[in-house]
Amino acid sequence: MPLDQTLAAFPTGRLGGRQRQALAATISDWKRFWAADSQVWQLYAKGGLAPPPPPPPPPPPAELTIYNDLLAQTRTLTSTAQAHEASAAADARSAGSTVRLVTIAIACVALVIALAFALLVTRRTRT
Repeated sequence: MPLDQTLAAFPTGRLGGRQRQALAATISDWKRFWAADSQVWQLYAKGGLAPPPPPPPPPPPAELTIYNDLLAQTRTLTSTAQAHEASAAADARSAGSTVRLVTIAIACVALVIALAFALLVTRRTRT
């Protein structure tokens, strides 16, 4: 299954402890979900071409629990990724601001040095 391959190849090198737990729980819950889905499909397939049975009862609480767990784990993974992205953007803005400030300071120092040199040269030529 493509989902199994995607989860198996998920890059885990930079994940923290909570993220690793969420990913492991996600993989486990998807396995449980597909097992439950296979059972439902087998029950459906046994019916063959017979008239459709009455509507099935609502999903069992176990499936809803799995679904809610998947939602919570996905929220954990995405919220931490968004926090890392926001932190990296703030670091980039800070670095850009620092570089801009240093460039202006160096330009000011260079201007003062050039002015001092110009005054020194013009005083020597007058005497």
